[in-house]
Amino acid sequence: MKKKKGLLLNSIASIALFFASMGAGTLYIINLSFLLLTIRGKDENYGLGKGINKIRSVLIIC
Repeated sequence: MKKKKGLLLNSIASIALFFASMGAGTLYIINLSFLLLTIRGKDENYGLGKGINKIRSVLIIC
């Protein structure tokens, strides 16, 4: 249950980030790949922590 909740929050965060930066061309491509990774990344190592780090790294790119 905990993993599922983490994955859900991660997906919501990625989708929100994706729509927030839809105007920027390069970020659009970066976020699209992150969104696909979020949907695909259902293994045990993938959790909310990685999602937060991912978002932080994108914000640094901005």
